[in-house]
This record gives sequence, C-alpha cells and structure tokens, in this order.
Amino acid sequence: MHSSIHLSCGFTSALMAVLILFSTGCELFGQQNPVISIDPVNPAFDAEIEIGVANSFREPVAILTLGCSNRESEFIPSFVVEKQKDRSWEKIGSPICIALAAPPIMLVPGETTSIRFPVRLGLEETDLPGRFRYLFDIRLVIDGRYPVENRIDEEYRRSPVFQIDME
Repeated sequence: MHSSIHLSCGFTSALMAVLILFSTGCELFGQQNPVISIDPVNPAFDAEIEIGVANSFREPVAILTLGCSNRESEFIPSFVVEKQKDRSWEKIGSPICIALAAPPIMLVPGETTSIRFPVRLGLEETDLPGRFRYLFDIRLVIDGRYPVENRIDEEYRRSPVFQIDME
C-alpha cells in the first residue's frame, strides 16, 4: 500500500508542504482512498449514491451489514454518517433500521463490489446542506473466522467527502 517517492532536493519543500496539508485533515470532494469510492460526489438528497469497495488487503474482508436490504439479496453496509462542522467531523443521523442477523458482504483480496442506496438513509433534511462522509464497518477475516475483531484502520473505512445542497 505504501510507495516511496524519490525527488531531487528542489522538490522536497513542496512535497513536505503537501504532506502537511493532507495530514491536517483537508479533504477534497470525491478524494479516493484505495478501499472506498463514491459516485456522485454532489448527489441530491432524494437520489441514490453508489459506494464502491475494493479489497486491497492480503486477507479477505467482511463489510458488516445492517440487517436490511435495498434489493433482493443485497444487504446495505453498516455505516455512520459524519458531517463536517468547521474543521472537524461530527457523527450525525438516526438509526437506520432494526439490527437483524444479516450476513456480511465478503470480499477476497483483489475483489470489488458496488452497492447503491438512498442518500437520505441515515440523514434528516435538517442536516442539509453540508459536506458528508460515511464511516463503514469493515473487518479483516483472519483464518476464515467470523470477523468479530480486526477492524481495518479508520482511514480505509471512511468514504470520500460528498456535498449535499438544498434543493
């Protein structure tokens, strides 16, 4: 997942400035991470959003689900909605549905999936407008056991930022 960059001395200061900028929490709309992508980055509240998840790890991963589905045999991933407030992020929203026993979405290394669900799921109209992101519950599956522990790092479980405006 990590790569090394070799630059001449003239670019070192610029590179350090960029690294400092991104390590302080500045995020661009639709900025991708190696695990989660999002489309569109400026959805309408009444539209659907597509979340892409790619397993870029060496172990299988399990995306824990809510116990409800949006289509036949396609369960919705468990997530928390976060809204940007000034320079920080705050968890918002309401419970999405009653937790039922539901199978996780399993991905072997290199496998990808995409899931569509309503943007309004987990949000209230009073939350609008704003910049949002999802935080999913994704865990490594070690030795084929049900993923009770081994949650992947939060930076890989967080979706890119998306904007919802008032309609």
